[in-house]
Amino acid sequence: MFRKISVFALVWILSATCIAVNADPITSPSPSPSSSAPASDLLAAKVGLIVQPKLVFTAQTYKVTGRITLSPPSPSPSVSPSAAPSSSATPSESPLAAPSPSASIKYLAAKLQSRTKGVWTTLAKTKVSKRGLWGFNVVAPPQRANLTLRIAYGNATSKIFDVRVVPMPTIAIAGPGARIGGVDISRYQHSILPLNFKQMAKSGVGFAFIKASDGNKSDDAITRSYVLTDSAAAKAAGIYVGYYHFG
Repeated sequence: MFRKISVFALVWILSATCIAVNADPITSPSPSPSSSAPASDLLAAKVGLIVQPKLVFTAQTYKVTGRITLSPPSPSPSVSPSAAPSSSATPSESPLAAPSPSASIKYLAAKLQSRTKGVWTTLAKTKVSKRGLWGFNVVAPPQRANLTLRIAYGNATSKIFDVRVVPMPTIAIAGPGARIGGVDISRYQHSILPLNFKQMAKSGVGFAFIKASDGNKSDDAITRSYVLTDSAAAKAAGIYVGYYHFG
């Protein structure tokens, strides 16, 4: 009986030894990032917009500006939040440590991207200043009525914003020095001949300033009766209308 127990114990010891020999070796931790790596490589980027227009004219140059904000990246999900860093580790050895104020941050280029049929295309690139600021001067294309844009910085992107593009109004040029033609209209022009605003527009008149009020109560009543009809007729003829008042 004693011999059987001894043989069983010997077999168990040999089996445990084999298991220990065949076990996978303990992997060493991955090396810490090189201290020579750019500080921006260790930071997560957020793209903020400061100026983004809502409406521009065709062929108009407009601005889009914003700021890049860098911050330490979020910890990896595989890392236990309760695990405290080693007391021997220095801030430069930790990939989550923000760079010191004296660290040199080399920003990437910011990209202006446009979406067409679900595909994002880069329209332009620009440098980011030492303060994280960037800006684009963009010319509105004549063949597009709406632009869907965003700013890309590495893997980070800004919110998507739309810019409406409208045609530039055409105003006929008339008068010396290629000036825009315009007229002054008041109730006194009605004392000679009827006003034909369509004929004015054909002859090159692009705008009209109409007297909208007069000094005393009786004259003001006459003026206001004309301004309502003249304004509607001028606008119907395609003439831009402005008003002036008698103080």
